[in-house]
Amino acid sequence: MKLSIIKCAACGHEPFVKDSKFSEYRKEYNRFEKVFCGTNSCREAHDREIPKGYQLVHFWFGVWSGLRVMDIENYKVVKRAKQLVELALKG
Repeated sequence: MKLSIIKCAACGHEPFVKDSKFSEYRKEYNRFEKVFCGTNSCREAHDREIPKGYQLVHFWFGVWSGLRVMDIENYKVVKRAKQLVELALKG
């Protein structure tokens, strides 16, 4: 049985994961600049600041999240959502 090791960029948590479970997420995992675990102690202790032009994407059962460069489609969606919020607040 082969194991993969992933590491949280904030706290350094390194769980061992079976390759058979991780293989479907590997392509997406390789696109991330940083990866964060979903433990409560990590969320409370470390600030996960998201720089402009990046987005935090949840993956792997919704527990882990990754930081990657925002693509143009997602940028348009975020921009439109901000415009709708501004319209709702105005009128």
